Amino acid sequence: ISEYDLYDFLIFGDRTSDANLKNGDTIRVKSTSKFVDISGSVHRPMTYEYKNNDTYDDLLEFSLGINRD
Repeated sequence: ISEYDLYDFLIFGDRTSDANLKNGDTIRVKSTSKFVDISGSVHRPMTYEYKNNDTYDDLLEFSLGINRD
């Protein structure tokens, strides 16, 4: 059993923890209610999932930071 944080790949493009799946492998995605909407003068406004240990800086990094507007 392995656990992966897909944000490493989806947000940061980090593929170092990629795994190969084989026939019969099962992927289970846990549900959550921890979401934050980031909008306004950021490069990628969107609804993001967060973990308890994420900081405001982490959330801002998800949105690729503040833009000039």
